[in-house]
Amino acid sequence: MTSSRLQQFILISCSICTLISTGSSQDTSESNNDTSSTVNSSVDHITLRSVIVITNEGLATPQSTFSFIDPQLRPEFWPEGQPVLTNLGKHQLNQMGESLRRRYSSFLTDSPREVYARSADEDSNIETALVLLNGAYKAHGRWRYGNSDYLPIPVHTVPTPDDCMLSIHCNCPRRKQAWDDLLNSPEIEKYKKDFESVLKLVETKTRLTSLYSQIDYVETALLQVYQKTPVPSWITPGVTDDLKDLANEFHSMAVAYPAMLKLYVGELYDELVKKLKAATNTNNRRDTSQKPKFLVYSTFTPQMSSVAYDLADINGEIPHPATSFIIELFEAPGSSFFVKLYYWQFPISREPELVYANFTHSSSSPSTSSVPLNDLLTHLQSFTESDWKAYCGLGDSVDSGLDTLSVVLIIILCVVFASVAFTVFMIVKRSRSGYVIFK
Repeated sequence: MTSSRLQQFILISCSICTLISTGSSQDTSESNNDTSSTVNSSVDHITLRSVIVITNEGLATPQSTFSFIDPQLRPEFWPEGQPVLTNLGKHQLNQMGESLRRRYSSFLTDSPREVYARSADEDSNIETALVLLNGAYKAHGRWRYGNSDYLPIPVHTVPTPDDCMLSIHCNCPRRKQAWDDLLNSPEIEKYKKDFESVLKLVETKTRLTSLYSQIDYVETALLQVYQKTPVPSWITPGVTDDLKDLANEFHSMAVAYPAMLKLYVGELYDELVKKLKAATNTNNRRDTSQKPKFLVYSTFTPQMSSVAYDLADINGEIPHPATSFIIELFEAPGSSFFVKLYYWQFPISREPELVYANFTHSSSSPSTSSVPLNDLLTHLQSFTESDWKAYCGLGDSVDSGLDTLSVVLIIILCVVFASVAFTVFMIVKRSRSGYVIFK
């Protein structure tokens, strides 16, 4: 066997590996895109299949970013830490969890295995998910240990730089560019004119010159007012009303800005599509292990607000802490699935408010409270991207559709092919030269 034939043999081996990899990728892709498994319904009445709760953070202590303006923001005035949930915030979220338990008493069990919780990697967000779940779930029966009724439920996180699904602080150059575009848009110029006197007051009192910093401070001051903690003397009740109008109008523009909207909801919509499809997959029901049916996502106010605006046209005011957008998934006889959408400003409202979808893709009426699942999926998928890192401006990333183990096995297989080819070549070469390799 000549060296050129050896090279041909190795190339053929690598080609086989490539074909294996490509075939596996296609199989995985086809499996992920297959929605035909949502058939053969066994229900003879409308059945709740899944509940998804997307909540902003609960009432938390303010950040110390502006302590040079207001001494009351210095860490020594907030022994709980900054920013973490206040005792009132914890109490409200615990009550919210109890309300969810009462609302879904015939749907939820005592098992923590039916829950999937995901949070932005910030203390206030993680605490939000933990306290809410503590209100909804207690340790009973087989889940009880000792004298405690606390039921540990894992809350998953992703490091902030990599978490554009739930964090507003992730590493995404395109998101920063969208902010810059918004701050330099004609809409913002009109906004500055409309609120010129209020912005001038804020600039004079704080010496902050950029609009973004001014709005950030105003929201911090309003949080102090909401918690009835001391604020600078110039923030009178009349000024407080002006600051609320200023912050609410800016929030409304930011949420509705098209380039920003996709960047805030796109990756979360990717996640929701996967979870909703999994909940309708009959193969999952044949699996004896318990699958999550109560899903909780703890995010920041801008992202929760963006979901509420996009799906139900809710906009205008900054939501109160512990406000949630809820998606209920139902199965009806005949293998049809539909969803209902709710908006819940807790504790202002003790029950979620049924809202109407801001989209339709079938013959269903936009004023109908029930939305076909396929309509929702079609809408969610219109915001998704195959490669979010590339879309964010972080360069192309390779997604073969394979999991890590499959990639490792294919690499090992390629190495084995190459090793066998080299060994055969050496055996043939040396045997022809009169050498015996093995006896």
